[in-house]
Amino acid sequence: MNSIESLIEEVRQCQTCALHLPHGTRPVLQASREARLLIASQAPGSKVHASGVPFADPSGDRLRAWTGLSDDIFCDAQSIAILPMGFCYPGRSAGGDAPPRRECAPLWRSRLLAHMPHIRLTLLVGSYAQAAALGPGKVEERVRHYRDYLPDYFPLPHPSWRSQIWIERNRWFESDVLPALKSAVRQALGKGQTMTEAAALSIYTIGHSTRTIEVFVDILRAVGVTQIVDIRSHPRLRTNPQYNLDTLPRTLEQYQIGHVYLKDLGGRRPRQLSVDPATNGFWKNQSFHNYADYATTKPFQVALAELLERGGQKSSAIMCSEAVWWRCHRRIVADYLLNKGCAVYHLTGAGRVEPAKMTPAATSVESYLIYPDEPVAGLGAHGRT
Repeated sequence: MNSIESLIEEVRQCQTCALHLPHGTRPVLQASREARLLIASQAPGSKVHASGVPFADPSGDRLRAWTGLSDDIFCDAQSIAILPMGFCYPGRSAGGDAPPRRECAPLWRSRLLAHMPHIRLTLLVGSYAQAAALGPGKVEERVRHYRDYLPDYFPLPHPSWRSQIWIERNRWFESDVLPALKSAVRQALGKGQTMTEAAALSIYTIGHSTRTIEVFVDILRAVGVTQIVDIRSHPRLRTNPQYNLDTLPRTLEQYQIGHVYLKDLGGRRPRQLSVDPATNGFWKNQSFHNYADYATTKPFQVALAELLERGGQKSSAIMCSEAVWWRCHRRIVADYLLNKGCAVYHLTGAGRVEPAKMTPAATSVESYLIYPDEPVAGLGAHGRT
């Protein structure tokens, strides 16, 4: 066991603040000698206290969406260290969680950082982390002037549910800060990071439904999306004409959001007679079954490659009309993106970001996925054995 592992084990046994913690001690942190990105945060909340996993809560979902990091990379201690100012859940106080205990950071922080010589960038998440690193100051001003603190620090608001209200008051965060944040994170993890080019991508999905354009754009801006990739099979609607292909690109342009139409990723596909019905037998809904069959064809694969290329150029969201992702063919497109190593997030409403998960039956075969009703001998779910 190396010295940082010994120190982490010592932290986990700490009882210094036990008498002041209403829910008991459970230090939550993530660290290794090889980590290149440090997330300095506040303190675990109740859900993280229960799980023992850093940022395993809605705040973590927002932070991953802001940074463009997949769950796997975010939880990889060899790449990313997470050191809150207080390692244990401090309980509640008036209006929210109590502040982190003051005893924690002076006791452990410098000792842990001494064992992490490869940190290239520190994300200062919230006022407590910023005060510790930068001294007194206002979060809003620091985030607005983030360039003043690079290349060592990148100040951020805390990604709690309240951040959505803050973002609505500070639109520059979506348009200016989030793209720069994702770029800085990629650079910090870049050299020596075992990620494919696709794995560095973060792609969102959204269904426009009956939302007004203003509400739709607000959802996109909250995560820094600057390009819509339209994958509707029928992009003209009587009931919601604001999303008609004839007018939508010009409307989005007014908000500095691009629009690309990839017809070959559209849904509502006919049966593919060349594909054995058992290949995608997991899908009992015929529409999903047909689309899973179609996704094995060349037109889909070519369009998917274009989606990946465009997603690498701008922060992108694939769009269909169905509000609920699991009732839409974009769930299968999301599976393909996950299989390519992308981080995928479903935008389900204002301030609501849901990390995409691979459909359980999905099995990778060469360049495509199949969804058999029964496991295929010699193949494991989500990839080859």
